[in-house]
Amino acid sequence: MPGWVIDHLNCTDKENYMTAIGVISEFCTTDLPLASFLKINGYKLIELRQKGMKGEFVFKDIPRQLLNDYNADGCSVEPKMFSSVMRQMVQSAKRFTSTQQ
Repeated sequence: MPGWVIDHLNCTDKENYMTAIGVISEFCTTDLPLASFLKINGYKLIELRQKGMKGEFVFKDIPRQLLNDYNADGCSVEPKMFSSVMRQMVQSAKRFTSTQQ
């Protein structure tokens, strides 16, 4: 289904379509390496929430298959990019959790 068609579906139909094709419309994680991996791969960080003493990263429209590949060690990224993005994510989480206390 073309993207312009998906954009014009009502919320329920869009959610049903995304679920059927294996996409998680709102994916939340406190796993910093996973959050960094998603960010490197171009997935949009839509929100940062506090979950206990940690930051919870919320991403939009994540394919289930990508998460399966990540969990099965089937993905790789450039190490320097990963290190840089991970530092940025840590700083974002620290800033966020310190302002929430």
